[in-house]
Amino acid sequence: MKASVVITGASSQVGYFLLPRLADLGYSVIAQSRNKPSFSAPQLSWRITDVAEPGALAALLQDAQVWINLVPLHVIIPQLSCFENDNLARIIAFSSTSVFTRANSTAEADRAIATQLAQAEQTFRAWCEQRGIAWTLFRPTMIYGCGRDKNVALITKLVKRIGAVPIVGNGAALRQPVHAADLAEACIAAMTTPQTYNAVYNLAGGEMLSIEAMVRRVFESCGKKPRILRLPPRMLKLALNVARKLPYLDFLRAEMVDHFGQDFCFSCEDATRDFGYSPRIFSP
Repeated sequence: MKASVVITGASSQVGYFLLPRLADLGYSVIAQSRNKPSFSAPQLSWRITDVAEPGALAALLQDAQVWINLVPLHVIIPQLSCFENDNLARIIAFSSTSVFTRANSTAEADRAIATQLAQAEQTFRAWCEQRGIAWTLFRPTMIYGCGRDKNVALITKLVKRIGAVPIVGNGAALRQPVHAADLAEACIAAMTTPQTYNAVYNLAGGEMLSIEAMVRRVFESCGKKPRILRLPPRMLKLALNVARKLPYLDFLRAEMVDHFGQDFCFSCEDATRDFGYSPRIFSP
């Protein structure tokens, strides 16, 4: 008998790929989302609710054996004390490598995010260990894969709409974008692999490439000739301050420019060793 799995944040990028895979493997799944369901299967039932609401998480998890949490940890932490489930034996949750990359940022908001992530991780781990629940924590790098992210998807929009993408200077800083489908496979592999119990893994993509190389590959995937605008930091900061006035770009901040000169790369050797993690190269 396959375990009963609850997925919170099921309409996220990882959920987009995870739900069909679990259905194919025969798991009974309860999928939580605040949005309209995007996938259906015989053994899948949706719960349209907000896990930040009091009692919502307890109701979802009352019969679960496995819980895969794709919602930001700080959202579910306040609800953890609201339920008890003796059958819940396994939790896989996601944090972010931003706990490292934002920790020494010049922007106070970034440092606050890093602190929030670190505190949420610590609370989550302590809660699981107090109850004897086997936990695994994934910290992915830049996620892409189904057009819902704010990095690769934004570059793709710029390529298609204006045919040009601005970068800072030579764009030599390294990145490791990770496909959401590879993170979904990581969840499935880790569910029943004891080596992953009570462990944290940084999950990156299958290659390190410069920001410029990443942008060029997006142009290639769109069938367009690369047109890269190399801007000095001050000019790009001004451009971002203007762009963020648009509703769909309101997440942009001038401080992001300071990140463009830093390498954000992580080893995945432990994940490969423990559960065969083998991510693809960047494929927009």
